[in-house]
Amino acid sequence: MKIETAVCGPLHTNCYVVSEGNDCIIIDAAGECGTLLDLVGNRKLLAVVQTHGHFDHIGAVDEICNKTGAPLYIHEYDAEMLSDPVKNVSMKFYRRPLLCDTVPNTFTDGETLTFGGIVLRVMLTPGHTLGSCCLYTRDVIFSGDTLFRGTIGRTDHYGGDTEREILSVMQIAMLPGDLEVLPGHGEKTSLSAEREYNPYINKRLKGAE
Repeated sequence: MKIETAVCGPLHTNCYVVSEGNDCIIIDAAGECGTLLDLVGNRKLLAVVQTHGHFDHIGAVDEICNKTGAPLYIHEYDAEMLSDPVKNVSMKFYRRPLLCDTVPNTFTDGETLTFGGIVLRVMLTPGHTLGSCCLYTRDVIFSGDTLFRGTIGRTDHYGGDTEREILSVMQIAMLPGDLEVLPGHGEKTSLSAEREYNPYINKRLKGAE
């Protein structure tokens, strides 16, 4: 599996093109459609998959889906945010609505999403939003805005809840083995590093010993 990253939009969102052979998907279609489609190139785009519904992660969804015919996927709890500029906080940051008109396919916690040779497991990790999700394989976890290098996502927008966010990052930390963590913003990390150095995880793990 090949993973390529484009940093897009006003909040420097990490967008990922995940490919297996000639098939690929986009995880979090933010910012500039052209940047992401250039990265896709001649490969077949099978889906756009969102970790959550905030404006800084959905800005290129409509244009990409319209141009390529690729379907959109998002957790059922965050589907409402796509067409609601208050809930997706575009009104708060942009002072103008950012709407996504593409009708999404929705998924739920624990589902396995299969796109050609690309297989992702869904883990519902609420706290940043109601339907924030991590998408993971045996080697990599796309953590959206739930877990960042050394910290966690903010919880002061619609659907946010700090206690649930901390429970979610602990759920991630308890996954077996080590995974590369590819977050929605900032530098990549690993589960082993976050277990050791992330204060939201480290103190609780040590307290459980």
